[in-house]
Amino acid sequence: MGEQGKGVRRAIQSLKDAGVQNIESIFYPGARHELLVETNKLEVFADIAAWLDKQLAKQ
Repeated sequence: MGEQGKGVRRAIQSLKDAGVQNIESIFYPGARHELLVETNKLEVFADIAAWLDKQLAKQ
């Protein structure tokens, strides 16, 4: 994460300040830049799938 997560948190806050409301974040301890090829990639893919399912259920 950028600056131990501070950069990511600033980006999230910037989006919220701009009016984006549908924001969720998960921080994976020990993960770096390419979450889709990390050792816990199955967890990441499962979290993405769960988020997509939740978005589709809202429609």
